[in-house]
Amino acid sequence: MPESGVTGEGFTKPARWAAFFAVAVGALLGLPIDVLVLGGTMPAVAVIAMVVWGFAFGVLPVAPQTFMFSAAPGRLESASAIFVSVFQLSVGAGALVGGLIVDHSGLEVTLWAGAASTLLAAVLVWIVRQRSSTAEPVVPA
Repeated sequence: MPESGVTGEGFTKPARWAAFFAVAVGALLGLPIDVLVLGGTMPAVAVIAMVVWGFAFGVLPVAPQTFMFSAAPGRLESASAIFVSVFQLSVGAGALVGGLIVDHSGLEVTLWAGAASTLLAAVLVWIVRQRSSTAEPVVPA
């Protein structure tokens, strides 16, 4: 899968580029959803939006694992356990919230909420990365 190679390249760069890459992946997940809501009735627009979204979604499982494993190279088992737990919790929470929004507001609002939450997550990654780049590194004892 080409997205796996892109992920490896994006997250093996210095941390500032990895943060930029994470924000770009978040945008590539959120923006096609907006495009689908606005112009999804045109087949060419829908196909292009789905290809972009599919590429970004293919990066999604690989990107956090690559980042976590490079951040904790001596603790791969612990990092894997944390990754799986958080990922499954996120899937469950997203399904619950998405289901409630569909039940109470409809499918179009759900798509907008999904796009907004994805873009918000990308912005939060960027903000946290900017703040952490000015902090002093923590040296384990």
